Amino acid sequence: MSHRNFAFGLILVATFALILPAGCIPTLPPTDSNLGPTKLVPFSSSGDLLAYFRQQASPVVQRRGFGGLLGAEPAADQATNGGNESPSAGEDAFSSTNLQEAGVDESDVFKSDGQRFYVARNSELVIIRAAPAAELAVLGRIDLGEAIESLYLVGQRIIALAHRYDTGGGGGVGRPEILIYPPYYTSRSAVVAEIDVSDPANPTLIRKVELDGSIAHSRLVNGRLLLVLTIAPDLTPLTDRGALRNVTIAEVLPKLRIGGESRPLADWEQWLRPTSPDGYYMTAVVTLDAADVSNVVASTAVLAGAGTVYASTRALYLTDLSYNGEGAARAVTAIHKFAFGDDGAARYVGSGSAPGRLLNQFSLGEHDGFLRIASHIDAIFFAGGNVGAAVADAPVSNVDARAQSSEPAGPSNAVFVLEDAGAELKIVGSITDIAPNERIYSARFIGERGFLVTFRQIDPLFALDLRDPTKPAIVGELKIPGYSDYLHPVGENLLIGVGRSTRVVSFGGVVPDKLQLSLFDVSNLADPALVQQIEVGGSGSWSEVSSTHKAFVYMPDSALLAIPAALQPPNNGLEFVEPAFDGVLCYRVTAAGFELVGQLPAVQNQGSGGEPFPVFFYGYGWRRPAFVGDVLYAVSADGVRAGVLPGLDPRYEVTWPAP
Repeated sequence: MSHRNFAFGLILVATFALILPAGCIPTLPPTDSNLGPTKLVPFSSSGDLLAYFRQQASPVVQRRGFGGLLGAEPAADQATNGGNESPSAGEDAFSSTNLQEAGVDESDVFKSDGQRFYVARNSELVIIRAAPAAELAVLGRIDLGEAIESLYLVGQRIIALAHRYDTGGGGGVGRPEILIYPPYYTSRSAVVAEIDVSDPANPTLIRKVELDGSIAHSRLVNGRLLLVLTIAPDLTPLTDRGALRNVTIAEVLPKLRIGGESRPLADWEQWLRPTSPDGYYMTAVVTLDAADVSNVVASTAVLAGAGTVYASTRALYLTDLSYNGEGAARAVTAIHKFAFGDDGAARYVGSGSAPGRLLNQFSLGEHDGFLRIASHIDAIFFAGGNVGAAVADAPVSNVDARAQSSEPAGPSNAVFVLEDAGAELKIVGSITDIAPNERIYSARFIGERGFLVTFRQIDPLFALDLRDPTKPAIVGELKIPGYSDYLHPVGENLLIGVGRSTRVVSFGGVVPDKLQLSLFDVSNLADPALVQQIEVGGSGSWSEVSSTHKAFVYMPDSALLAIPAALQPPNNGLEFVEPAFDGVLCYRVTAAGFELVGQLPAVQNQGSGGEPFPVFFYGYGWRRPAFVGDVLYAVSADGVRAGVLPGLDPRYEVTWPAP
């Protein structure tokens, strides 16, 4: 398939997934309507664990000959102020990874210390001298032999998170165990590599740790590296239930390998299972010492799949998957809390649940010990007041009257506030029936305030007052065209939205159109106002910020905003051509709106013959903006381009050949 045809397929999927003619509710997969309480409980013995695994795997082994394996979906990932705050004004100020929570670092393909850039490119770590811009150059490279997916910068060391694929006898990458994207790989292991970069010309591998499974999420908090691993045991050799009965506990437990020695990732005493059985997929929460990744501080494993993960400076919250082991959409999200102890390790303390499903990590936020979640409730039967049953005796505002009847309730949205009550996360307040027949496109919890964007044919911004956890309330609403799928606070009074404008098509639905930036004045929570909304590029223009908040950069001291963008030329929305611009857009954000500072093209990815890959809508590689002093950088896996502010001139560039 050509690059152009592949991109066109992506466009069709993205476009028709959003077309919602008036009065039409999309058909949904079967629903798992279990609304009962959930918690994680330990096993009584290794035999108990093995018996449970065999029981959960048995239906899969039995139906292996009837169409393969279908299973759970690891949720994609995107809250208080955090990230991209310059340490000081002046030439030494530099941008860092945009974080959901201050003090909770997140890995990314690009890291900066203000003098050097660290870039993950395939299996290589590339180190670039960034400042001064006129001396932009590659300083050093190291090939780890593994597919590097993201990095942490810890002092003079890089912690690289990578994956190793077992090609097996067929010569290809390990096959996915399940068919819902992104897949769990049965022949995949995670690698954590610690690299000394104190001499950037000669980066040195210090140590490596290999763990069974895939790194679904990670965080770096208080000197501890927290890994959430998903593991799909390979059931291929198990042709019948007889073979399953012969599986041993040693074969079931995933392994950790350090320096040639192998041991269980977690001993059976450290394993938990949900009170409501949830299949044979596994999730491990492993705490490593960031000063020495070979030091496993603690590990806990759960015989269940993992979905969205959120972390504060106090705890890590693990939610279940959007789909159960039978491929049915869940009506309820289970939430498991792992609190950080005195040693910084994440250990299980309790669970709770709430109706609906989560969009991404920004659907959760912790404040003063309370967890707030924003969920989308699908068109399912909440007969007999099941929404009320799910929240027990907690106060509920804006209750949908349909939830009290036997009539099928249409899709809507809700916000729940949960309190840690010992071993239980208990709902103490909620807002339900938010924007019926729409779904959440973005959420942001900022201290005692919250903001939601829902969308169907118009973009309502909802402002939430969360001062009283038992009485959360919608106090303001603003309806504007298009939608924002990322929200970012600017000081106390402004909120930036990044998303897409929309247009109505002839057969009655709406489709995404152009890149759209919105600036909201939220100084009066009861009356949020639109300061400015701008459309950028032609139809099909897009920013990577829509898929990851790590591509968003804002510098408070200079009020400079930078985002990557692929901009289509003016078109009728039906013709897809190469972008007119691929790179970084820079704006100054004022109380009056967005002031364009300039555009800085990125270095495009190179094909095997040296020709640039066509970016075409969603792109063929990541882009990151960065600031160091008065210089803006456009960083990609294949090079860095720099422009000096205010006019982004002169410009400097460095590229490097493929390994």
